[in-house]
Amino acid sequence: PFRGAAMGWVVEEHSGRHIVRHFGWDDGFRSALILLPGDKSGLFIVSNDETAQIGEFVRAAFAGLVATEESDGPQ
Repeated sequence: PFRGAAMGWVVEEHSGRHIVRHFGWDDGFRSALILLPGDKSGLFIVSNDETAQIGEFVRAAFAGLVATEESDGPQ
């Protein structure tokens, strides 16, 4: 599978889908932005708790997003 970096963004392929993602944090918050350009969809998660382990939320939400799109079929 393809994986690379582009100006702080991670560009990769997961389950045959092109993904562009970026995680960030600063005092008081954490965030994650995952884009699926080919599906014209994305996911944004933000927390106002800098100790939040948002990776678990991202994995669960991403799995739900992909499953929903697969059941909906091509647009």
